[in-house]
Amino acid sequence: MTVAQAAPAGGFPIIFGLIVIAIVVVVAIVLVTALRRMLGGVHKPRSFTAVTEVTLSGADIGEVWRALADVENESSRPQGTSFRWLDEGRTLYRFEDSGGNGITWLIIEEKAPTRSVRQYELDAMPMRGIVEVDLDRSGAGVNLTITHHCDIPGIIAMMLRRRPNAEHSMAGDLVGDIVRRLGHEEPPEIRPVDIAESPEPLVEPLDLDPELFGSEAQTDPRPESERA
Repeated sequence: MTVAQAAPAGGFPIIFGLIVIAIVVVVAIVLVTALRRMLGGVHKPRSFTAVTEVTLSGADIGEVWRALADVENESSRPQGTSFRWLDEGRTLYRFEDSGGNGITWLIIEEKAPTRSVRQYELDAMPMRGIVEVDLDRSGAGVNLTITHHCDIPGIIAMMLRRRPNAEHSMAGDLVGDIVRRLGHEEPPEIRPVDIAESPEPLVEPLDLDPELFGSEAQTDPRPESERA
């Protein structure tokens, strides 16, 4: 009698069943590991600095600066929200919806017509950032360098990783609004320059007095003398 003949009946199904069980266990381990990594990513915040450049051909630096100020202030507010200044010095302002949720902006530096630095903070999630916009004349146009320092929660970080150059999206939106206000038909080329990750948060939370949020909303951020 050969070895093959001596094998007990049903031996192959048993071995096949063990192989299937082993495969299921391996797949389960892989899935659990991936799930743990995913859940860990949801809770792990991300901090980065994205640098973006764009050249607006045929533009005047003064016109670009005015368009930038227009975009950053009241005229750029999200639909269905109100605008209000939170301080007499007009350095702190806020967009807010009917439920009281919104985004607060702090003007850190304004140096017309070459540099604007503003910090923002969202109510709905621990997301905050600083946006630096530097303008300089470039041949027959204006060159913009937009530096975005950003701290975002893990779930948003996961979503960004699915989109190429998503870290430069704020700069792209800002430039798009500027171009529309300038009346340019041709959209400029958005040039992603750099993305630098940081193991530590980059932006200090805004230390705001709760009483600031009790003032009535304004519909126009400009001083009375400048309103049409």
